[in-house]
Amino acid sequence: MTNAPPAPVVLVIDDEPLIRNLLCDMIEARGCVVAAVDKIGAARQWLAEHVPHAVFCDVMLPDGTGFELCKWIRNQASLKKTPLVMMTAISDEETAQDAVELLGIVDFLRKPFDLSQLDGKLDKVLPAR
Repeated sequence: MTNAPPAPVVLVIDDEPLIRNLLCDMIEARGCVVAAVDKIGAARQWLAEHVPHAVFCDVMLPDGTGFELCKWIRNQASLKKTPLVMMTAISDEETAQDAVELLGIVDFLRKPFDLSQLDGKLDKVLPAR
């Protein structure tokens, strides 16, 4: 009898309840455990006690930007290699490229998104099961 690996843990940070709940449902349907918060402060508090397999973070949050949070994450030894996916309606490619190069963001999930886009991002950041 083999033990299955533990389910990947994903942190979702978005202040829009509808989007946050939709993302959580879609990610849980992939067999992941999902934690969800709506602010940077809550994300930092959660991340101080957990190391997720991936983080999906909105760019615009009520208490700062997702870019600020990503910079903080990259400065934490335990989180340095955690894959980060930014979620945004911003279509500015220069901003996106800067974030990838400067903050180590793996990818962007453009809003509005559909299931196939989310599946592709999850395939990119989660360990094979």
